[in-house]
Amino acid sequence: MSRDTLTFTKNTKHITLNIRWRDQYGFYCIDPSHAKETHCYITGQNGDAYFKDNGLPRSRWVVFRPDYVVQRSAGDAGASPVRTPNVQGRVVVDRPLPPGGEALVSARINVMRLMTYPNIESNDRIIVTKTLGNGVEQVVYERSLVELINKTAQYGTQESLDREDTYVVDLDFRCNDPWHDTGDTWFTCGITINGWTVVEMAPEV
Repeated sequence: MSRDTLTFTKNTKHITLNIRWRDQYGFYCIDPSHAKETHCYITGQNGDAYFKDNGLPRSRWVVFRPDYVVQRSAGDAGASPVRTPNVQGRVVVDRPLPPGGEALVSARINVMRLMTYPNIESNDRIIVTKTLGNGVEQVVYERSLVELINKTAQYGTQESLDREDTYVVDLDFRCNDPWHDTGDTWFTCGITINGWTVVEMAPEV
């Protein structure tokens, strides 16, 4: 009889993406044009899709499609209250909201194990698209998920990434046009992950 040791590692991470738009006063915008045609995905390279019986080729690229919890704007019929989960007791969303309700896209996406950046085997990327008039989804925002997580300064090691099962990513885009005549800017004005602020630039010494 021989014995061997097996290492069990959680391979599934639960990602929630909350996409909103802020006006120049810091309040969330209620214009329905923002959320109506906005979609989000996560692409990853740490998966291996292979289906033996249908002839599909092996691929290292995987597109993780979302389960939309909310995709609404103010005044939508049947719009349900937003339920934003807490992570380890930290309030994920605590920001000013206009009385009419904000334009919001909220999606849950399950991905595979996240590896410390810049390991190419975990180059999972957040993809935000806008559906054009001809039905084509145009990529308007793309960022590395693990790179953003690292910018919170809370998950700098592989152990810290593995210990967290759920990541709530809040993306706030700038709404600079109060009349909404020129389209979305798609410039981020705030990013938080599990309640921690993503710092894009290192402080000057």
